[in-house]
Amino acid sequence: MSGDEVPDQRKVMEAYIADYESCTSEKLNFQFLDIRKDQIDLRESEEYSCSIGQRPDNFLRNRYRDILPYNTNRVQLEPTASNPEGYINASVITSDETPTVYIASQAPLPETVEDFWHMICQKKINVIVMLCKCVESFTPKCEMYWPKNVGETRTFGDFAVTFVKETVFNEFSHRSLVVKSEKYGTLETEQLHYTEWPDHGCPQGEKQVLQLIEQMCTLRTTDSPILIHCSAGCGRTGTVIALTIIRDLINQRTLKQLNVKELVSNLRRQRTSMVQTQSQYHLLRKCVAVYCKMALGIDTETKSPASSPVVPDDRPMAPGLSLHTELRKPPALPLKPPTQPPVPVEKKTSNPSSPAPPPPAITTPPVNTNPFLDPEPPRTNTNPFLEDVTSDSAELVCLQP
Repeated sequence: MSGDEVPDQRKVMEAYIADYESCTSEKLNFQFLDIRKDQIDLRESEEYSCSIGQRPDNFLRNRYRDILPYNTNRVQLEPTASNPEGYINASVITSDETPTVYIASQAPLPETVEDFWHMICQKKINVIVMLCKCVESFTPKCEMYWPKNVGETRTFGDFAVTFVKETVFNEFSHRSLVVKSEKYGTLETEQLHYTEWPDHGCPQGEKQVLQLIEQMCTLRTTDSPILIHCSAGCGRTGTVIALTIIRDLINQRTLKQLNVKELVSNLRRQRTSMVQTQSQYHLLRKCVAVYCKMALGIDTETKSPASSPVVPDDRPMAPGLSLHTELRKPPALPLKPPTQPPVPVEKKTSNPSSPAPPPPAITTPPVNTNPFLDPEPPRTNTNPFLEDVTSDSAELVCLQP
């Protein structure tokens, strides 16, 4: 990389910061509306068909009716007797400018946990990023696909998963898992589980999200894709993938332009509804500004129309952030000191069982009237064969409660 490209990257980042800090909330909202309009156009193109996921044999393997992988870049499992088409609701996500390959996946259902581990072993995935809780607002969002306690082993079909150890940071946990199968042998994989990101919303602060990405980038290898999932595998998942791509461009010193809107549109051409809501788009724009300030070595305090205060707790913070750019050594983000020593404690013994969550409340989901919000899964639905009556302003029909 020639040295004369560094000033160009610096100018790109400075221009982005200036544009973002002068941007209004309304302008960001209209940018997101343009992204949604582009998504609607894709639905009319055969290139972006999701017909394989709509086939009867695959239909019940989807968590949500309208969040399906495109035929062209879906993850294809090796066929089995129970899954002859090798179907799983997951998409391969790439960037022309960065080398990392991602898999954006829905959270496993009780019926698809074995397929989930099949994908992990077949693709030799050594980093899993989980961005949802198993239950949110009394609604199941992800089947628990690992043992509950350290030292335990659970079997999912042909795959035996052992929970080796856990390190708990502020707002996310790092678990080490080992999976064994007769066909694929033994695979060690690391799971980063972020628990404070509400469905269709945003965390209260961006610092822990960036710390999660730093931890993910530390663990990743060049010969293995990173598996990222939330509940549907598009909103929170798309936000983290977009942020990581921009982080890597800055580190590579190959950032020639910074068009977040176009980046999101490109991701949506690989999986529907990536960066699903306007609040997630606001968070993405703000975090990009923080990355630019870190690389330039200036104050990372960034005010935005969507900013909100960080609410700390007494868990230890994750390791500080760094971009490792050659522009200038970035300072660590000014994190508020925790009330406990900032040293994570590994859990080596089983934890006491926690009480089960209350049963889901049976309510009628509200109709979404926000034009900036992509269709969302409703909170309840017990009929998987319910006629699709959704529209761009209505919530999705959920196949599983």
